[in-house]
Amino acid sequence: MGTPIEFSIITPSGISPKLLAATLASVASHPRRLQHFVVGQGAATEGQNPGLWTWVDEPVVDAVPAVNQGLRRATGDLVAWLNAGDIYFPETLSSVWEFFRERPDVDVVYGDAVFLDEDDRIQGEFSAKPWRAGRLQQGCCFCQPAVFLRRRVIEQHGLLNEGLRFWADYDYWLRLAQAGVRFEQLPRLLAGCRVVGAANALGPMERDRSLEAVEELNSLFHRQLGHVSARWLLHEGRAAAYHAGTDHSQGRRYYVSALQHACRAALRWNGTPWYSLRTLVLLPAQHIRHEWRLLKRRRKSAKGLRPRPSVDFLSKFFKPRIFNLRQHEPRPLEIPPAYQDVVALNQPPTMSIVTPNLNQGAFLAATLNSVLSQEYPRLEYIVQDGGSKDESVEVIQRFAERLRHWASERDRGQTQAINRGMRHTTGEIMAYLNSDDILLPGALAYVAKYFADHPQVDVLYGHRVLIDAQGDEIGRWVLPPHDNHVLSFADYIPQETMFWRRRIWDRVGGALDESFQFAMDWDLILRFRDAGAKFARVPRFLGAFRITDDQKSSQQILTTGRREMDRLRQRVLARTPNSEEIHRVIRPYLRRHWLWDKMYLAGIVRF
Repeated sequence: MGTPIEFSIITPSGISPKLLAATLASVASHPRRLQHFVVGQGAATEGQNPGLWTWVDEPVVDAVPAVNQGLRRATGDLVAWLNAGDIYFPETLSSVWEFFRERPDVDVVYGDAVFLDEDDRIQGEFSAKPWRAGRLQQGCCFCQPAVFLRRRVIEQHGLLNEGLRFWADYDYWLRLAQAGVRFEQLPRLLAGCRVVGAANALGPMERDRSLEAVEELNSLFHRQLGHVSARWLLHEGRAAAYHAGTDHSQGRRYYVSALQHACRAALRWNGTPWYSLRTLVLLPAQHIRHEWRLLKRRRKSAKGLRPRPSVDFLSKFFKPRIFNLRQHEPRPLEIPPAYQDVVALNQPPTMSIVTPNLNQGAFLAATLNSVLSQEYPRLEYIVQDGGSKDESVEVIQRFAERLRHWASERDRGQTQAINRGMRHTTGEIMAYLNSDDILLPGALAYVAKYFADHPQVDVLYGHRVLIDAQGDEIGRWVLPPHDNHVLSFADYIPQETMFWRRRIWDRVGGALDESFQFAMDWDLILRFRDAGAKFARVPRFLGAFRITDDQKSSQQILTTGRREMDRLRQRVLARTPNSEEIHRVIRPYLRRHWLWDKMYLAGIVRF
């Protein structure tokens, strides 16, 4: 008897060889025992290893019959399907397998996903909600590529409904829920969903404007529930308005047209007079609320109705500014004159700072100057370049005489570069500063004095300034006092403002964990905390974090960053909390931040 198959993956073939190749590669990269069926006719597969997937040559046109053809051949214990262009992230199948193994009574597992365009740029995030009865009736709370089910479910409840083109997967989940099948959320990022280019299916954006897709959805609701709610009737009204040639650019005409179409749909779908009347009464209120939300998202481009300034002001006033990286339009960075006053110590401690760099020559000079211009008397400054191809080496050479050490050599990423630099340090106080961030004037002297006055403190950090590529200020993070508990759920410590003593560095191993490429600073903070470090948030802006469109923080936060953050939460909490739990835990911290921030803006407190 052969080795049992763990996974059966089905992919309807796509018309784009590039998108299909991305799907095949993402599935083949997982070291699980799996079979991958590609179903359809005429798809190009040049350059792909046929030993990693099985071509099923069937005369099917739509995605749903193709998926059913693959399901009939599936022999794996777990089954999933994804369109050409959709991808699995590393460790997805392993984490799903372990999740199912630990929960033998669970039949369907779902998780989070991100939306990708044809060039693999992230367009948005789909955060799944914890399962509860009735949630599916409120709307499709799954993203199909991030859903896995046991094969016994297919055997007991049959295949997808081939009479549906757009919502066959949603119809299937409704059928399973009504049959008592147990669903459970796996709170981690599992898949990437292609919003355009998927063969024989509409992406999420196109579904909103497709009258055929929305009518099919309402027909599904009517068949399953006996009626269609006002919320989904409005979707049909909006789609019908688009289909009739009106959109948001036409302002009030579009809103009236969408409401009229929604009222007609209410009379068509809900045959009971009382329910139709009730729905018609609810529609205007639902319509106003729904369109208000859309207007808030589109206020920069909408030419019609706009949010009232007073309401918009209140919304901004009560929204926390922490974790928001662009808070206002660029303006010159203002530094308080008191920051220039340096209090010299009789015996200042040696301070070691490492700057890792790779092709950040445009910002590197500002970073180096922000450290060296402070004229701290006992500074060990190390620059570790990763073999940059831009002007970085020339910039470093201009400052070479004032550096303790510098090198330009290839490495395995930012974390290894920091570790290499740290090996050349001997200072009592340590830190690292990325090559696009800067220290504010007087920061080093302030840090040295604070450590001297508070010998019990092991780690300190301060408030953060946000700057853009030109060095102009675009926001500030004012942080409340330190909270050790919140650190298990979210990293709120600005890395460029953090300094620590060598004693705590040696206690946790004297190195960053090189298996992290995004969340290595959060990993270090958690190891400091678990080793008994005493933290202090100091009342001062110490550094500035630069925001650019192509920086690692912006590009990887929803993919590599999300996986590494989930890994840390799993290590600390022995489970991966869902987004609702994370928000619930950090909400008191956000309230304290909001209060400190408002006192700072009002001039009640000064930093």
